[in-house]
Amino acid sequence: KKVIFLVICLLMVTVQVFYSLKDVKTPIQVAFICFLINAGLGWIFMKRLGVCGLPLASSIAAWVQWLLLMRCLRKRLGIFQLRQMVSSISPLLIASVVMGLVLSPVTYFFNQWDHPSMWIKAIFVFAGIILGLGTYLLACFWLGVRELRTWFEKLRNRPESKNDPSSIPDT
Repeated sequence: KKVIFLVICLLMVTVQVFYSLKDVKTPIQVAFICFLINAGLGWIFMKRLGVCGLPLASSIAAWVQWLLLMRCLRKRLGIFQLRQMVSSISPLLIASVVMGLVLSPVTYFFNQWDHPSMWIKAIFVFAGIILGLGTYLLACFWLGVRELRTWFEKLRNRPESKNDPSSIPDT
């Protein structure tokens, strides 16, 4: 169930790369091929697994679609530096898992708790958002995410105000 969400996210990003390259044709052609794969696998799996075979067919077709799009992208742009991409994305995935582990008991408690006041629930949700954001940022900082460190440095080195004479560059 959750695997399909991952491939849908990957497809959305990958298709946007083609659109940014002004190529609408390739994603549509690949989507049509995968539509046929989905229909064929759906028919085969429906006979063997019943209704449960349809989501399986859709998942397989979506993964095939993403792999075909990545192959087309690789042909078009050359070899990806996979090691650099993985080393850049890995800390973000780890930070997401840490955030999920911290928020998991909070969401469990919230789902079990039935408070009549909508304001209390809203405050609880807001606190959960702050906790999740704080956990994610802290984990990213601890894991050394370069973009986060750059963002903090820019915030730290930003001039106080436009009227401050020290923020005017010397000419």
